[in-house]
Amino acid sequence: MYYQLTDSDSGEDLGIVKVTNVGEVANFDEEVKESWNEFHVLEEHDLDNCDVDEFVDWNNENRVTQIERVFLEIL
Repeated sequence: MYYQLTDSDSGEDLGIVKVTNVGEVANFDEEVKESWNEFHVLEEHDLDNCDVDEFVDWNNENRVTQIERVFLEIL
């Protein structure tokens, strides 16, 4: 499952992540969305809330559902 992360204010696309491990989470889709909201909107940390790499690290330390950054090359 892939997720396009967008800026909540401007709507700008910030990056893409994909789920790599869901553990025993039944609703991993909702967990990723909640995690992005906590990181980006609520800013429950001292990190750059628009940095997708920092989000991936933060998410993987704080959530069961593990994600990784994805880079796509459009030809």
